[in-house]
Amino acid sequence: MLSTLPFLMAVKSFVNIQIMMSPNTPLKNRFGCTLVFIIWILLLCLPMFGFMLALKGELRLNLGEFRQRVWLIQDSENNGVGWQSESPARASLLEATCQEIRVQYFFWQGGESNANAHYCTCEREGVDMPPQCP
Repeated sequence: MLSTLPFLMAVKSFVNIQIMMSPNTPLKNRFGCTLVFIIWILLLCLPMFGFMLALKGELRLNLGEFRQRVWLIQDSENNGVGWQSESPARASLLEATCQEIRVQYFFWQGGESNANAHYCTCEREGVDMPPQCP
C-alpha cells in the first residue's frame, strides 16, 4: 500500500493541474496540441501501412470518384513503390465522363527517373473519344 501512495498522489496532482488549466487555455494551444496528436497517430500508423503493403502487395482506397492505389514493384532490376491517383476531370463534351490519372514511381533500386505518367481518358456511350481530355 505504501509503494502505490506516491504514484496516486502524483496522478491526483497531475489531474488537478489539467483540470485547472483546461478552461483558461487559449484556443491556439488546444489546436496545436490536437494537430501534434493527429500527426503522432499518423506516424504510429505508418509501420502498419508498410506491413499491410508488404503482405498484400497492393492497397486501394476508393472515395467515390477519387481512387488511390499503392503497390510494390519487385522485379530483378527495379525495387520501389508505385502510386496511382484517379480523379474526375472536366469534360467539354456533353454526357462525357473523363478521368485524370497520375502515376508516380518511387524507386530505391534501379528504375527510370522519368517513368512518372499523367494522362486523361474520356468515355461516352456509343462514341469513340480522343485519348486526351479537352
